[in-house]
This record gives sequence, C-alpha cells and structure tokens, in this order.
Amino acid sequence: MILKENTRSYTQTMQSSTLPRTRKPDVLYFAYGSNLHVAQMAKRCPSSVFIGTGTLPGYRWQINERGVANVVPEDDSSVEGLVYLVNARDVRALDRSEGVARKLYQKHMLEIVLQRHRQYSSFTSARLAHVLEEASKSSDQGSGQASQSAGANSDSDREGSSHQHGPPSQRQQRPYRPLDVKALVYVSENYATDGTIREEYIARMRNAVSSASTLGVSQSFLDKYIAPHLKPDDEEPSIPDQVQEGVQEEKQQEEKQEDEKEEGKADESPDTAASNDATTSNTADKSSGQVKETQDGQREGRFDAVIVGACVLATAGWCSMTLL
Repeated sequence: MILKENTRSYTQTMQSSTLPRTRKPDVLYFAYGSNLHVAQMAKRCPSSVFIGTGTLPGYRWQINERGVANVVPEDDSSVEGLVYLVNARDVRALDRSEGVARKLYQKHMLEIVLQRHRQYSSFTSARLAHVLEEASKSSDQGSGQASQSAGANSDSDREGSSHQHGPPSQRQQRPYRPLDVKALVYVSENYATDGTIREEYIARMRNAVSSASTLGVSQSFLDKYIAPHLKPDDEEPSIPDQVQEGVQEEKQQEEKQEDEKEEGKADESPDTAASNDATTSNTADKSSGQVKETQDGQREGRFDAVIVGACVLATAGWCSMTLL
C-alpha cells in the first residue's frame, strides 16, 4: 500500500508542479544498459525527464547470449541504474528499440528504490546531455570543477558546482529521502544466459558508464559487473596466433633478403656477403623480439571501463507493460 501511494504521489507531484505543463510523463523507467547514456536516451525518448538513480533488488546485471545488457533474478544481488520519467510515446519508442514485438525483451513493473538526484532531477534528457557535455569540455580544458560536481549527491559537492540553479537556500537543502516505487523494467526472459558482449555494444556501454558514473551510480557496481565486459577496440589475438604471425613475418623477411642477396651476389665482395649474413641474422632476432614485446604489451594493455545498466520506474497503472 505504501509503495503504491509513493508511486502515485510522486508521479502526480512531478506532473502538476515540477515538470513543464506541456509534458505529461506518466511512467518511471529504470535504465540499466545503453540507455544509461543520457544523450542516447534523449535521442530515443525526446520527452524523457531525468529523475535520479535507482536500485533493483533481487536481480543481477549480465551480458546475455545476444551480447547485450540484461537483468536476471538472483537473490542477494541488486542492479543499479538511472531513472527517467517517460510518456506513452517514449514507451513506444523504447518498445521498438528493445525489440518487444520480437520477444527480445519483456516489460515488467518491478519495485525499485529511487533516489532523486539533488541537482539534476527534473532536467529533460536533452538538457542534461548538454550540461554533461559542457562539463566534460570544461574538464578537458583544465576546469574540472563542473564535471566533478555533476555526479555528486552530497551537499558539499553540489554547493560548489558551476551548474547550480536556484537560490543558496534551495541548494543547501538536505538530499531527498529514498522512495520505494514501481518501475518499468525491460527484462530479456528468453535470453538469460551469460554471454560475450557485442563488439559494437562496447562503445555504447562506455558512454553509458560515463553518464552513469557522473550521475551517481556507484563505481563499485560498475567495476564489478560492467567493466569486465569492456575491452580495448582491438582485441588481442591469442598467443598461438601471435607466434604464427611472427614466424610468418620472419620467414617473409628472410626470403626477401635472400632474393636481394642472390641479385647482388655477382657484384659483392666476401666482406659484403658476410655483412649481409649478419644483417639477416640481426633482423630475424629483432623481429622475434618485436613479437614478444607485442605479446607483452597487449597483455598489459587491458582497458578498465565501467558501465551501468538501465531500468525503468513506472506508476502502478503500468503493471501490464513488458521489459527491455
């Protein structure tokens, strides 16, 4: 009963006061995959409004056999993500992008713990994407204050942000209390086996992790569940492949040098021939060393990235919906 009242009162408050009158979002959506990337969410769901972070208890984050993000039931586990408020048109867009009609995902109304973002709650996704982009540019130029304050949920971090809005009395208010609410979550029930991430999905998840980390998803969650799936753009080949490529390279170089030696054999002196033999030997040794350096460098060059998933907060009236 308390859960239903929290969901209803929160949605009514957002519709009547916080949100622009032209928008009437009526669903809380919990994002845990690539929709953690605010810019992507703004493109897919133009009317979406960012609310804060959410935690989905009793589920575990995974990359499934299709190579994309999913959540699967698991006791003593939880999934962190971002929460948006979306309208019916946005939900239809989510249904298309998640392949609901093809049964790639099913929609469910699940209980989550919502923590409204103290600074950016009620920002449209488009506006928030712009703010984060500007903060990133400022950070790159040596002014990291805006970027650091963007994801902070503590009062001390928020008070120093260059993106603060409203009088000091509002900025110094205590953080919102967590709310137990119903959320729309897309779950792939037909593809729930752990798998390997798609190559094209890696870059999207890196962007998702960046947004999620900035907006308050815990680094520990990102490091534990998402980062292990993010690899460098050029996946290192297996050791046998590296050795084979190195041997072929050496052989080609030796054959080329032998041909050159034969062509110039009539003109070269004994000293020159000896010099060429030494050069051939040194080149082969150098090539072999380069192969080893390449192997060592690729082993040490793993990229540590972080990622956070997307789930959906929704009102009690959306209990019939299926998930991402």
